[in-house]
Amino acid sequence: MRTCVLALALGLTLALPAWADDTTQPAAGEEANAQADALFKEGRELVQAGQIGAACKKLTESYRLRPGIGVLFNLADCNERLGKTGSAYQQYKEVLEKTREAGQAEREKVANERIAALEPRLVRLQLTVPPGAKIDKLTLDGVLVPPDRYNQPMIVDPGELLVRAEGPNDKGEPFEATVLLEQEGSTATIAIPVGEGPKMKRKVGYIVAGSIVMGVGALAAAAGAVGAAKGQDEGNDQLRAGGIGLAIGGLAVGAGVGVPLFVIGLKKRPVENVALLPQEPSVLPELAIGPTSADLRWQF
Repeated sequence: MRTCVLALALGLTLALPAWADDTTQPAAGEEANAQADALFKEGRELVQAGQIGAACKKLTESYRLRPGIGVLFNLADCNERLGKTGSAYQQYKEVLEKTREAGQAEREKVANERIAALEPRLVRLQLTVPPGAKIDKLTLDGVLVPPDRYNQPMIVDPGELLVRAEGPNDKGEPFEATVLLEQEGSTATIAIPVGEGPKMKRKVGYIVAGSIVMGVGALAAAAGAVGAAKGQDEGNDQLRAGGIGLAIGGLAVGAGVGVPLFVIGLKKRPVENVALLPQEPSVLPELAIGPTSADLRWQF
C-alpha cells in the first residue's frame, strides 16, 4: 500500500525546471556560501539521478547554511517527490510568503500552483483532548505538540506516526498509539485519554495464565523425560515411547500456548489500524479511537 501511495506522489509531481539558488539572504561567509553552493549542486544532480532521499539531505544542509528562496523551493520539490507531502506543503507555503515579500511574481505564481496541487492530497491527524484535561506532554514522533494544536487537524507526512501523551494521572504509564497514514486526502483522529485505562496496563491475567501453562508444560516435559529414561533402562519400549510423547507434548504446550499468552500479557495499549476518513465534510461518520473505547460521530 505504501509503495502505491509513493508512486502516486511521484506521478503527480510537476516537471518544472528547478529554480537556481539565489542570494536574497544575507551572506553567511565565503566558506559557508561555497559549501552551500556545492551541496545545492550535488542535491540537484542526485534528484536527476533519481536518488531522492540523498538529494533531500543535501538540500536540507544547503538551506541550513544559506536559506535562500531557490534552495527552499528545490527542497520542497524534493520532499514532494519523496512522498513527504506535509513537509513539502509547509515549505511551498514559506516559499510563497518569501517570493511575495521579494516581489518575485513568477515564482509566487509557481509556488501557488504547487500548493493548490498538493492540498487535496494532504494527510491530516487530529489529536482529541477533552476540555480541561491535564496533559503534561503530548508528542508526535518525538516532536512536542503545543496545546493550541489540540483538537485540530494537523498536516503531517504520510507513514507511521507515534503519538505519546504524559499526564499526572497516568501512574507512570504514558499513553502511546501508533497510527499508519497512507491514504491521500484522509484524516485520522486519536482520542487522548486523561487517565489510566485497561489498555494502558499489562494484562496480568494473561501473564499469570501463560506462566501456569509454561510451568505445567515444563513439568510434563520433565516427567516425560524421566519416563523415557526409565523405559530405556528397563527395555520397556512402551514406557519409553510414552515418556517421549509426554515430553514433546509438554514442550509444545509450554512454547506454543504458555509463551504467547505471557508475551501478550506484557504488551501495553496496542493501538493500530486507525480508520482513515474523507477530509471534506460529509455525511460519513468520524471514528475516534481511544484506549478503552471508540465512538462514531456524524456532522449534519
